[in-house]
Amino acid sequence: DWSLINDNSDFYVMSKLYGKQKYYSEIYPALKQQAEQDGVTVFTDIMDQYAWPKLFRDYKLDKQTFAKHLCSIPIFEENVRIVKALGGGDQPTAQIQQYIVSDANTVLIESILEHHALFPNIIASNQIYTNPGWYDDKTGNLRCRRYHTEQSPHNCTLNDSLNICKGKILQEEILKDASIADDRIVIYIGDGSGDYCPVTKLGSNDFAFV
Repeated sequence: DWSLINDNSDFYVMSKLYGKQKYYSEIYPALKQQAEQDGVTVFTDIMDQYAWPKLFRDYKLDKQTFAKHLCSIPIFEENVRIVKALGGGDQPTAQIQQYIVSDANTVLIESILEHHALFPNIIASNQIYTNPGWYDDKTGNLRCRRYHTEQSPHNCTLNDSLNICKGKILQEEILKDASIADDRIVIYIGDGSGDYCPVTKLGSNDFAFV
């Protein structure tokens, strides 16, 4: 969000269908208030239990209609070309590895990437670290859950998002191979407070664009 694409993928379809001002000033605050009254305060849980069900119910959405709305999300074509070029086009190179670490979910990310011919040949599932997302077999609604669960919390003091810590993912999963640390250069691109922790994990040879 706001890095590869030029909007918030969690809220894009809501803003498009309800109207941006109405959704941000009326609908989502009401959903969040109801969730808090029910003891639900984590963003991913609010989306799963309140926001996605309301959207799919109000507009009678299914997987196909939701994806059609979602994939109109704005993106610079230059961004797409850069990702394809770094991925080696039809012949991906092992020299440059691209990863997405996001507070969105797999359905949103994979749908958008596939629409722009970036998934799975340029960026595969194992290069995406985000909250798991899926369509419910019974209701057809979009569902999602936390990447870092209550049973396996990230315990990060630099990050107030309980559902995911990008720094922990970067350090313990993406950069876990210490044997190549001296030869590796990391270029990190982000847009918000959730990107502070991973930036602190970068070394003197790395770059951050936040």
